[in-house]
Amino acid sequence: MYCQRCGNWMPDGTTVCQRCGWTAQGAPPSPPQSAPPPAQPLPPPPPRPYPAAQPVPPPQMAAPYPPPPVMAPYPPPPPQQGTPVSTFLLGGLICAGVAGLLVLFTQFSGAYWNDGYTEGWVSIWMWTLPGVVLLLPLGLILIAAAGYASAGMRDQRMITLDRLSKARNLAIGATVWVFADAIIFAGVAISYDWSDWWFESGFYGGAIGGILAVVLFQMAVNQARAQGYPARTVAWPAPGQVPQYQPPPFAPPPPQATAPPAQYAPPPPQQQWPQQQWPQQQWPQQQPPPSPPRP
Repeated sequence: MYCQRCGNWMPDGTTVCQRCGWTAQGAPPSPPQSAPPPAQPLPPPPPRPYPAAQPVPPPQMAAPYPPPPVMAPYPPPPPQQGTPVSTFLLGGLICAGVAGLLVLFTQFSGAYWNDGYTEGWVSIWMWTLPGVVLLLPLGLILIAAAGYASAGMRDQRMITLDRLSKARNLAIGATVWVFADAIIFAGVAISYDWSDWWFESGFYGGAIGGILAVVLFQMAVNQARAQGYPARTVAWPAPGQVPQYQPPPFAPPPPQATAPPAQYAPPPPQQQWPQQQWPQQQWPQQQPPPSPPRP
């Protein structure tokens, strides 16, 4: 049927127009629909419990590789027992050095003569021709012996039986040379019948210093042999013969003892809150009006 007021289509069984509210005669009015009750606020959900944090073990580092070995060109000196060898070397250095300086820079000997017809004097120095031949090699030999002692004083690895024996032999040769020069000078003075002849500080310094140097160097040899010093100096390797450092082969680090990981605990199930059913209003379904009949 159609509404008599606005002409709106009214489905069968309805007595109230949905557009204008017109009520058909003879039909009881439909009761007014009550408003839906207000929605009640939901209570907040309880806090979600989380599993306790597991302590993380500190990382363990693998052991570092050892440093490359240090190559020593000389064997280490043996432990000192008794008087150190350097003490005798110091004495030999002083005696041989002072003797060499006295031989080179002081007068060795001198002579004077007067036979009634001629008068003169002579002195033997390093700066004269006899001195260059007799005294210059002697002073250099004593300085060389002092050089061996100085090298041992600077570095104990240079103290070997071979080097100490060379220093002793040089001191022996210098002492013999001093007395040989003295014998030559005395023979010349006696053959020429010089009135007076004598020896100076060069002779006495070379003789006394040479003898003391021989004694001290021999004591150094004996002490070095008793303390176990090497016989010869270890030679420096040639540039092409120096062994190159080879790194150790790679080895994987050992397995680390770590604690097993904590088992994952799933969270507890959440509380299911009841869903509130809201009343749904049933709206009448409108059907399209039938087409009017054609005249």
